[in-house]
Amino acid sequence: MRTSVAVNLLLESWTDEQRQMCDVLRGIILDASPSILESVKFNIPFYTMNGFLFYISPIKKGSVQLAFCQGRLMDDFAAVFTGHDRKEVRHIVLPSIDLAPFDAIQAYVYEAVALNKTRRSFTKDKV
Repeated sequence: MRTSVAVNLLLESWTDEQRQMCDVLRGIILDASPSILESVKFNIPFYTMNGFLFYISPIKKGSVQLAFCQGRLMDDFAAVFTGHDRKEVRHIVLPSIDLAPFDAIQAYVYEAVALNKTRRSFTKDKV
C-alpha cells in the first residue's frame, strides 16, 4: 500500500479503533487506482486524483467518517450516506470496525473513482 508518512504520523493521535478503521479504508481507497494520492490536508487524511476524491475524519466517541467529495453525484444504493445538507460532499459514518459496511464502501469507492475520472472535483490538478 502506497501510504503517506504524513498520514501515518497524523494517525498516531487517533484512537486504536479509529486507526484500524482508517487502515482498512486506506487499503480500499489506494487499491482502487494507482493514480490516487494520499496526503494530509486540513489536518485529516485526504485522497486526490483529478481533484479531491475522499477524506477520512475522526469523530468523537471513536467513530470515523469517510467523505466522498462528489457524493451528491453518486448512487447511494446501500442508503448509508449522511450529509445531505451539504452541497457536494456525502459521508459514511463508521461507528466501529465491527459495524462498518466495508463491502459497500468498496463499491462506493470504485464508483467515486470512475466519476472522478470524468469530472474534476474542486481543484485544477490533473493526474
